Amino acid sequence: MPPDVYVGMLPRAVADPAMLRHVLDNLVGNALKYVQPGRVAKIDISAQPTGRG
Repeated sequence: MPPDVYVGMLPRAVADPAMLRHVLDNLVGNALKYVQPGRVAKIDISAQPTGRG
């Protein structure tokens, strides 16, 4: 079964692009890897700014 993926509004991030990609790859990969058998993976990618820094 294909995953149910939602990508919300994402704020601009000042970060190392390769490291940010690595973090997101791991989070999404884990969501797909550890879903219970017979269930559809539901992935919600969203963020909001928390202030300076």
